[in-house]
Amino acid sequence: MSEQRITRRRILQGAMAAGALGAVPYMRAARAQGKPIRIGIPTVMTGGYALLGSQVMRTCKMVQKTVNAKGGIIGRPLEFLFQDTQGDPAQCVRKTQELVERDDCHILAGVIVSSEAAAMLPKLEQWNAVFISHGNGDGRLTAELFVPRFFRANTSAPMGARALALYL
Repeated sequence: MSEQRITRRRILQGAMAAGALGAVPYMRAARAQGKPIRIGIPTVMTGGYALLGSQVMRTCKMVQKTVNAKGGIIGRPLEFLFQDTQGDPAQCVRKTQELVERDDCHILAGVIVSSEAAAMLPKLEQWNAVFISHGNGDGRLTAELFVPRFFRANTSAPMGARALALYL
């Protein structure tokens, strides 16, 4: 039988392994804790813009799966809740109100049609919600229709026109 020497290195390795094993149950529990972060997606699922709406839904589902597989956002799972607006501004307002009031979604995104976005803006304060636009080109959304709870993550049509004009 060979004699193994107890060295400082072996003691440290054993302590680190024991510490890591002891933390495993807590790491798993941390993933499941926390109220979900719910993001409401009022988007076109039927009608002329349905193809764009399906892209929005696929992207959201991919993001949700990826984020939640990594433990969520600060330990909270991410959920996207969808409603079909049918490309109609009045329907968009009704469906968004359902997302806010019934489903507790105070972060909104996914609106494709600029007229739908314009119809939502006056309600954001009342709903205590923020709206992040990813594709609405109407320049009025960040000009005369501006509200502090609206964030544009894309360029507007006037921005694109001004940039293009430099090359004409």
